[in-house]
Amino acid sequence: MKRTIASLKTLLPRLAIAAFTLVCLVAFTYVLLALARGDGWTDALQRTAQETPRYFQRLATGDLGLTEAGSLTRAPVAVWPTVQEALPKSLVLLGASLFFAVLIGVQLGMITARWQNGP
Repeated sequence: MKRTIASLKTLLPRLAIAAFTLVCLVAFTYVLLALARGDGWTDALQRTAQETPRYFQRLATGDLGLTEAGSLTRAPVAVWPTVQEALPKSLVLLGASLFFAVLIGVQLGMITARWQNGP
C-alpha cells in the first residue's frame, strides 16, 4: 500500500508536467502557424487562444480533423484513415531499425569492452 502511494506521488507530478508540456507545444505550434500566415502577434495569440481548446476538445472525441498531406489531389482528407494507412509501414520500419541498432550496438559494445585498456 505504501509503495503504491509512493508510486502515485512520483507519477502524478510527472503526468501533470507532461500534460502542461503538451499544451504548451500545441499552443506554440498554433502561434508559429499563425505568424507564418502573416498574422501579427496579437492576431496570432488570439487565434491560439481560440484554436488550442477547440483542438483538445476534438482530440478528446477522436476527431483528428482533415489534412491535405495524405491526398494526391490536394483535397482535404480525414487524418485517421491516413494514419491507419501509414502506421503499419512505420511500425515495420521502426522494428527493422531497432533490430539493426541493437545488432550493431551490441557488437560495437563488445569490441570496445574487449579493447577497453588498449590493444
